Amino acid sequence: MKLRRVKENELNEVMKICNQIKNDLKAKNIPIWDDDYPSFSIFKEDILNQRLWCLKDINIFKGLKIRAVLSISNNIQEELSWDNSKRLEKRIEEESKGKTPYLLSKVMVDVSCQNQGYGSRLLEKLFKEKKSSSFFLLVSSKNLGAIHFYEKNHFHKLDQTKVPWSEDVFYLYGKESPSK
Repeated sequence: MKLRRVKENELNEVMKICNQIKNDLKAKNIPIWDDDYPSFSIFKEDILNQRLWCLKDINIFKGLKIRAVLSISNNIQEELSWDNSKRLEKRIEEESKGKTPYLLSKVMVDVSCQNQGYGSRLLEKLFKEKKSSSFFLLVSSKNLGAIHFYEKNHFHKLDQTKVPWSEDVFYLYGKESPSK
């Protein structure tokens, strides 16, 4: 399995995974994504800005297949651009301790591959790629599966906030990558 940036010709494969996740979240009554977010154009912008990464694996019937995807940005101010986000920006700055901070978003694992370690391998390979960095993400307090996944992968809850796109409380989680 290899971690690499998503290519534009793989957008349809990414959207298929995204739509599976949207349906799964909707079935679990976790309304954090909708018809407009994330969208084809948002993922395309992530690709053009070299923020969209994937983990590919061999499928004996279909060849190489994307199993997990995430977006990563080190432009914290741009990513956290709503009214009450300054407190989170400050917390991220404090927690980074001089390391490059990255905000993870749109973390997705193909529904047919969930609970098989693909998400953990995606994060593990990202941490090796971005040594001496710190990683942060926002997760809905209702998304218990994601919370369990991030805590299992050694992320720690640092703060909580309200966001403009949801009624839910969101938690800020963080983790440092190994220095070596």
